[in-house]
Amino acid sequence: MVKGETKMLIGELSKRTGISRDTIRFYEKEALIIPTKPPRKAFFSNNYKDYPDAVVSSLLFIQGTKALGFTLSEIREMLKLRSLKQKGSKNWTAKAEEKLAEIDRKIADLNNLKTLLSEALARCSDQCLDEGCQVLDDAVAKKSKSGSPPMRDNRISGKGNCCS
Repeated sequence: MVKGETKMLIGELSKRTGISRDTIRFYEKEALIIPTKPPRKAFFSNNYKDYPDAVVSSLLFIQGTKALGFTLSEIREMLKLRSLKQKGSKNWTAKAEEKLAEIDRKIADLNNLKTLLSEALARCSDQCLDEGCQVLDDAVAKKSKSGSPPMRDNRISGKGNCCS
């Protein structure tokens, strides 16, 4: 422990950061934060863990990077760089650029899904799902890029497909 540094129990840490005790314990289990155990002074020592002040900034960093879409694995990597006191701006820039590209891919995928669903809704009636829906099958085939929708046996009901 650094001289002059204060320690706190999990309840105080939770109050100072606004992060629940369960989440703090989870981050600890995932080795994103590391508490310090007080030295054993007696045979019947408690199992309380103390958290140094530095854990407050680590928790706030974790929450901030999570809010930006970083995974726990990516956050763990960034925390290691922080703890080594390495200049992280280039590493941060590279990570941020990778994350932006990933977000752009997800947005494109969601826009494609939105288009497929909008087209299906425009072509389909409410009773469509009772006997099988060619429009829905076509949308699934486009999404999976297989080009061939699932096979339906419309002879069972004696009706054709209800979608236009």
